[in-house]
Amino acid sequence: MKDLTLINSFRQRHRFLIRALQIGPLEIKVARRYWKLLRRLEETAFIEYSDDFVSLSAKGKELTEKYAERLFRDVPEDRDTLLVTAFKKPEKDPVKKEQKEILFLRFLERAPRATEIIRGAGPIIPRLLEKNWIRQDEGVYSLTETGAEVLKDRPPPEVDPDSVYLAALRQKQREKLQNKGDEFMTLYCQGLTLEKISRLHNLTRERVRHILKAAPNYEERLAAYKQEKIERRNLKEAERKLKRMEKNLGARFPEQIARMWDRKKNRGLDPLRLRPGSNLKAWFICPEYRHSWLGKIGSVVRSWMTGTSGCPVCAGRLEKPKKQKTLTEAFPEMVEQFWSYEKNELDPQKLTLGSNRMAWFLCRRHDYEWHSPICLTVYQSWKQERSGCRVCSKLIDRLLPYRNPRLMETYPAEIARLWDYPKNEMNLLDPARLTIHSSHYAWYRCPVDGFEWVTRAGYISKLWKAGKPGCPVCRGARRAGEKSLRAGYPEFVADLWWTRKNKALGLLPEVLLPETRREAWFRCPKDGTKWFSSIRYLVNNYWKKGRNGCPVCEAA
Repeated sequence: MKDLTLINSFRQRHRFLIRALQIGPLEIKVARRYWKLLRRLEETAFIEYSDDFVSLSAKGKELTEKYAERLFRDVPEDRDTLLVTAFKKPEKDPVKKEQKEILFLRFLERAPRATEIIRGAGPIIPRLLEKNWIRQDEGVYSLTETGAEVLKDRPPPEVDPDSVYLAALRQKQREKLQNKGDEFMTLYCQGLTLEKISRLHNLTRERVRHILKAAPNYEERLAAYKQEKIERRNLKEAERKLKRMEKNLGARFPEQIARMWDRKKNRGLDPLRLRPGSNLKAWFICPEYRHSWLGKIGSVVRSWMTGTSGCPVCAGRLEKPKKQKTLTEAFPEMVEQFWSYEKNELDPQKLTLGSNRMAWFLCRRHDYEWHSPICLTVYQSWKQERSGCRVCSKLIDRLLPYRNPRLMETYPAEIARLWDYPKNEMNLLDPARLTIHSSHYAWYRCPVDGFEWVTRAGYISKLWKAGKPGCPVCRGARRAGEKSLRAGYPEFVADLWWTRKNKALGLLPEVLLPETRREAWFRCPKDGTKWFSSIRYLVNNYWKKGRNGCPVCEAA
């Protein structure tokens, strides 16, 4: 419930009691007088109990301060007045009380009434006797002259007084209501909803519900109807399940399943839960050759219904699979000449000609290596009595004019002067293989001031092409001695930098400066908190002060 809705739901007596509790706690023995009001406040967590006192809870104090003007409008300040007003129950409407008295006088105006035939007038009779509007003689109530004077100027009642106070008529009305309730209960138990019953009898649903509750043994009959409804639903579900069981694959074809169902390969598939016409594929064992094949269940079942096994080999659609030769059996000379035993962990004696495994091949004539699927080299080269070497077939010479220029070929002087070989070799980066448009990051070292930095190969090649020095310090993009984020704060970067997320954004701590306004992802090693923040804000406000900047750690 929202706070404002909760405040608006409190009545005036609740507000008086809340104001009294705001002034100070109440003793338990005093608070017992207000138990109905306190129960409502306790349900909404507005108050709390200690050993001997009742007081506002933290939530109650917060809401009373926040909505004080709305909550305490026209509420007195004196605590004693508040408690007396909160304890005082609202008076009953005097107009309704007088209407009931006048109706009872009309009831006695028709004829004196004996006590045993009067019903529902217990609270009214003492007041009328006290006012001398009626009298009692030997158990019979009648109208006095004063009572008759009271009725002179009164309009006739809208309700028949006998239907309200005469016991016989009230009993008849009760019996009529019970009979109607019994009729409605019968319709309800037959499956008609409250909406349908209300339309049938032109009543509202609330009136139908009221009449239903007047039916004899309403609770027992309703419970019995609900139980019967549950039993019928369970019975229908059991019947549907039984029908499904009778139509499943295992029940309709038990012999074929026992002989041909491949239980090892069909793990997780239960023939008792599959339909005979299912399009799901499953493994079956040929009853004659004992080989296994994969087929649609519906297709195999149609074969069973025609008296065949469904095996494609037995039907003549497929030949029995033949064992393929291995590489060493089919091409022993090619394997000996071109197979790279140093790089391959694969055994050519166990690989077939159609294998999709990737392998390394070596041309010893040109000292050229290539990585290719085995089946591609076998069927495109070895079966055509060719080696597969691109140098031997002069394929490299034909493709060379169309490839992207390499970094080493285009800018040999710059590479020799700036390329940081030790660090780049650790990352397996070779300038002879990187193109001038490559997005790979590489390390560079300026021979003038010894500045080290990381940047993309494609970016530095653009600078070299424009005749600009690649070093950020030499071209004025950075100040001498300025460190990267990782160099300046190695411990915080190692602990907090979320490499996977930031790498996807193209952010590297070796490239970024501590003063950059770029935003990056960080992750706390203590509690796993993840947050997205500006690097400059984090460095200036936390890392320079020796704090990690985690929102949870800083709030603790």
